[in-house]
This record gives sequence, structure tokens and C-alpha cells, in this order.
Amino acid sequence: LIVGLARPYWQEHDGGRVSGRRIFVLDTSASMQAREHNRSRFDDARTAALQQLRSVGAGDEVMLITAARTPEVLVGFTRDHAAVEKALLQSVPTDTSGDLAVALAFTESARQRSDVPTAVDVFTDIPRSQLPAPWRETVRVFQVGESDDNLAIEGLQIYQGRFQDYRGARAYVRVENFAHREGHGFLTVRLEDQVVNRS
Repeated sequence: LIVGLARPYWQEHDGGRVSGRRIFVLDTSASMQAREHNRSRFDDARTAALQQLRSVGAGDEVMLITAARTPEVLVGFTRDHAAVEKALLQSVPTDTSGDLAVALAFTESARQRSDVPTAVDVFTDIPRSQLPAPWRETVRVFQVGESDDNLAIEGLQIYQGRFQDYRGARAYVRVENFAHREGHGFLTVRLEDQVVNRS
């Protein structure tokens, strides 16, 4: 009772307060390597992420997640925006397919555990309409790429029998069309800068 009558209080400096949180999801799947206007989609997505990062308030925490086949947390919630910027500049696209649904499920889990408002920004070449339904209206999408034209090499396997001469080895190349219409292209195989096959 005596302590209560004394009306104690705890003074907290603004530097210790978190006013909000942002989760950046950067698509690093193979399709982000597609080039348009002499720049890759990944370059455009990273530039957009850097612009958004510089607009974040000093009291806001930021988490950075890359999304390829599996999501990876590059930087956990932090107010050290310079560390997030450094991680963005060092990130690179992968040669694997992507699964944004898994990354978004992870961000939703992190958002539910947060005790302050948490926004999710997604930087990808996938249109909002193609995102999983639960997240179409709950995340901000920064779409890059003017079209979905994208032919990519999805796999390469060299086969040579145990007792087979290396000149008889065979190569199997899997080419995937990620566009929503028929695509055509040339596959060129070079050995020591010499074209050995083109089809």
C-alpha cells in the first residue's frame, strides 16, 4: 500500500522503444535472374528494397528474409538498418525454383508473435494475383519485371558409364518455361569457349 501511494513509475527512453516492425521478403529464385533493359529482375527488386529500407523510421525494427526453395533469415529483427542494407547488397539470386508460400507462412508466424504492428513487404517478379490467397491483401507487393517471359535451365546432368570413354558421355539439360505462354529459344553448349552444339 505504501509503495502504491508513492505512485512509482518507470521512465523509458525513446531509444529503447520499438514503434513498429517490418519484414522484407526478397525473392531470390532463379526467375529473378531474367534480364530486362540490361538489368536483372533481382537488381530491380533489391533496389526497391533498399529504397523502402531508407524510408523506415529509426525506431522500427526490420527483418530480412530471402525466399528461394526454402526461406532463410538473413537478419533478424533489428534497428541496425545499416546491417540490413549490407545484407541486401551481399544477397544474390539462386539457381533454384522458389516457394513464396513457405516464406509468407514464416512471416505470418513472426508477425503473430510480435507485440507491435508488423508489416510485410515482398519484392518479387510474381504478381499479387498469383500469391497464395491468404496473403494477397495482407502484404505489400513490389513487383518487378514487365513480363513473365523466362526460359531457364532447371537442371544439368552429365552421364558417363563406369568403363565408358569420356568422349561418349551424355549431357541431359532440363529447360523450364516459367511464362504463361509458349516460349522458344536456343541452347548453346560451349567447351573452352568453342561452340560444340546448338539446338
